[in-house]
Amino acid sequence: MGTFDYNSAKSISIEALEFMENHKNPSPTSIRYMLLNKLVCHIQLKEFEEGKATAIKCQDYVTVGAFNWFKSNEFFFMLSFHTGNYQEAYNTYHEITNHPRYKNYSILHETWTLYRMYLHFLYLVDEIQPHSKDKTFTKIRLGRFLNNVPSFSKDKHGMNIPVLIIQMAFLILQRKYDDAAERIDALNKYCDRYLKTDNPNFRCNCFIKMLLQIPISGFHRAGVERRAQRYLDKLKTIEINFSSQAHEVEIIPFDTMWLFITAALQNKFFKLKKIKS
Repeated sequence: MGTFDYNSAKSISIEALEFMENHKNPSPTSIRYMLLNKLVCHIQLKEFEEGKATAIKCQDYVTVGAFNWFKSNEFFFMLSFHTGNYQEAYNTYHEITNHPRYKNYSILHETWTLYRMYLHFLYLVDEIQPHSKDKTFTKIRLGRFLNNVPSFSKDKHGMNIPVLIIQMAFLILQRKYDDAAERIDALNKYCDRYLKTDNPNFRCNCFIKMLLQIPISGFHRAGVERRAQRYLDKLKTIEINFSSQAHEVEIIPFDTMWLFITAALQNKFFKLKKIKS
């Protein structure tokens, strides 16, 4: 799974699954592992229906409520996010976080809390419709989340990046442009310090440069889009590589997230206060 040829990887996974399933005593663990490999290929290739069928088949090889059940559902959640099937992603989130055994796996909570914030953003831009009795998004205290800037010293692997990105997106929605500019500046400083400009971080570096054009252009939508276009074009030359764990940083594909962010801007100039260094 270390190459970018996910079509070939999917074909290999299919052949391996056929071999194992025709074996007299197939190993459920091996089959589940290969199904997850195949599901990663569907995510990379943005094949939602095929991926959904693979995710459903995975359920035959896990016990509902077991740790592997939560992890396999996380793969389907990512498939839904990366193919624009946000309502499916919400449905998965709701099932996962309302399962009685979810509270037993504290190791999962930080990740799913971050997913919840991205879902909340999608809710605010009318991309998902919560279940009638679900008060998840009305109970979220955005102020506390937005005021909690991650500590860079505790994270040198990029995992603060999706937090800063979604904070910035919320602040733009709220027209809190000075605060949004501070998050963008923090992202830039973080990347300068911790991310190398090699292939695994290429898309992230392009996206940061796109975001930097927002305060430079005074949060004016047309100006932002014009200034950022060359970085967007570069970003699109490289696909997300799931084998390098890029999906943990790029929760919603950067080019899609960019569309949400620019849609929230207005064709008006905003004069920023001086950002604290």
